[in-house]
Amino acid sequence: MSLSQAQWAFVRHLVPEDPADRALSEQDFADLLGVTDRTLRNWKKDPEFQAALEATRKARDTDPDYFDILARHRAMEVLLNNMLHADTAAARNTAATRVMEATKHLEKDEGEAVDYNPYTIEELEEMALKRGIPVEEIGKAQLKGLVEGL
Repeated sequence: MSLSQAQWAFVRHLVPEDPADRALSEQDFADLLGVTDRTLRNWKKDPEFQAALEATRKARDTDPDYFDILARHRAMEVLLNNMLHADTAAARNTAATRVMEATKHLEKDEGEAVDYNPYTIEELEEMALKRGIPVEEIGKAQLKGLVEGL
């Protein structure tokens, strides 16, 4: 079994060993992924996950390009944190749009691809709300992009 995209994202989140060095709490990270904090704890116990985390920490210490990778990941966590904890709907929408812009170049895993076109606006709103995404004043196209991007 290989790690899912969500598990790899969590590995990168855990690379800084001190939780104070992370932009998001584990609960916020779980909320973004649409999983519980228990799921994250279970992942941390998995030997394959532990090996991936150790290899990633080793890469951090030996790969000259790893700083750039980690810096981009940390910047994304800051954007996601802003999206989750903004004071106004407008600020959340701005942060969400920045997250979408920053991730639009990423390839989709064809094995996990979901076609969001047949969903109604109400179904898309429900999916977004489950992920903690504010949906006030968002059109279907932007909402579809937000749901696909997470």
